[in-house]
Amino acid sequence: LNIISNNIYSANDYEEVWKSYPNKRGKAKAITSIGKILKSISKDELLRCIERYKADVEKQRADGFKTLAYKNGSTFFYGGYVEYLDKNFDELTEPKEVKEEKTINKKLLDMY
Repeated sequence: LNIISNNIYSANDYEEVWKSYPNKRGKAKAITSIGKILKSISKDELLRCIERYKADVEKQRADGFKTLAYKNGSTFFYGGYVEYLDKNFDELTEPKEVKEEKTINKKLLDMY
């Protein structure tokens, strides 16, 4: 019985992703989830999700939520990463009101 995997990533890649995540709780479940995630997105994108998440937590801490903790690794990789995917990130970094304000400002500038 030959099993062909459609996953181009190895256990070393899973470990690399795991090592970049700040909260090391729930490793066994996280590693399983990482394997599943890497069947649909690239390792680079998943690493970007982690960096975005870490920056988001740090920003919230700086904005007064000083006790905010990182999610357990098993929680983040089970679904917490989704809002930090490339396709979802613009909305996260720039709320709709800011986009609308920029659009209005651009229209005003274009008038001159």
